[in-house]
Amino acid sequence: MKNLKSILLAGFLTVGTFVSTIMTSCNPDACKDVVCNNGGTCTDGTCSCPSGYEGANCDTKSNAKFINAAGWQVTEDGTSSSAATYVVNITANSTIANGIYISNVWDSFTATVNATVDGNKITIARQQPDNDGFYVEGNGTINTNLNPVTITVKYKVTDETGTPIVTDDFGLSSGSPSVWVKK
Repeated sequence: MKNLKSILLAGFLTVGTFVSTIMTSCNPDACKDVVCNNGGTCTDGTCSCPSGYEGANCDTKSNAKFINAAGWQVTEDGTSSSAATYVVNITANSTIANGIYISNVWDSFTATVNATVDGNKITIARQQPDNDGFYVEGNGTINTNLNPVTITVKYKVTDETGTPIVTDDFGLSSGSPSVWVKK
């Protein structure tokens, strides 16, 4: 009887190991052949990209779609300024993967405005580009499905050199957003 129990136990363990091996081979590692670049991590066969990168393998910088050597044609009408049309240029920030520099914001700042991008969104943190008491802040989105590609930016400039503080708003709190069209 002892031998029969031993034989049954050995048979049960053999069948269990065989079934376990088959079940494991039916669930292959979905990330086995996936390469996530720039610090991305794979989960269930899909890359999760760190801030500043996007794409199937995290190999595209998020700021790349904002860069345009020909510039962006701006059309805007602020709450304190007259309607204007001018050109801004966007270049990559070489030290921050998701950073950009925007030149000629408000058709007045001589220094570049620093911004960050996250996917299709742009954020302009409050800053004083020319160190002269004029501050800028805002946000926007790029629409790459439009032809030409368009960025809609909501921002405001505040003149804090005197009292009262004067604000020129382009859709951030009031007024109409600024529209930047790829040249």
